[in-house]
Amino acid sequence: IYEPQVIFPMLVMLFSVVLFGAIVTVLPDVCTEMGFKNKSSFMLSVTLASMTVRIFAGKWSDRWGRIPIVFLGLVLQLIATIFLMKLSSPSEVIVASAIYGMGTGILSPVLFAWAVDLSDPQHRGRALSSLYIAMEAGIGAGAVFGAQLFENSSSNISLVFGMTSISIFLGLLTVVLAWRKK
Repeated sequence: IYEPQVIFPMLVMLFSVVLFGAIVTVLPDVCTEMGFKNKSSFMLSVTLASMTVRIFAGKWSDRWGRIPIVFLGLVLQLIATIFLMKLSSPSEVIVASAIYGMGTGILSPVLFAWAVDLSDPQHRGRALSSLYIAMEAGIGAGAVFGAQLFENSSSNISLVFGMTSISIFLGLLTVVLAWRKK
């Protein structure tokens, strides 16, 4: 089912995408309450920030190593969760989305590169499949737990993104363990 050699990138993927699952579940309602005429503004900002940083993320990870750049991506996601916990204006939503987009834009290519680095050449397909399985599980968990905590009330937004910050923190701990093992 999974490639054991890529357990660290797999766990980081799992923990980091919980945030995405929560975002796509609760943020449309929050954006509506905040008066956004176009709820897709958040995802547009995420996409633009992600695409911009991806240009550099691979080069950074080739130069400084996969683990430090994954750490950077997770730190950006953690900062985004802090912003998301305290949303009070549309401009804060856009700032949070840009920071989240940068973190995601770093993590996605670098996690896959890290998995390829760790896997045996004959098991690269299994290694990448492991990351996709972790991604789907994390998104699903974020959506389910996010919806349960949100309960259709924007007053619960801090609970939702507090939960995701715990998940991101677990990702950071995983990276530290991988760093120490290396």
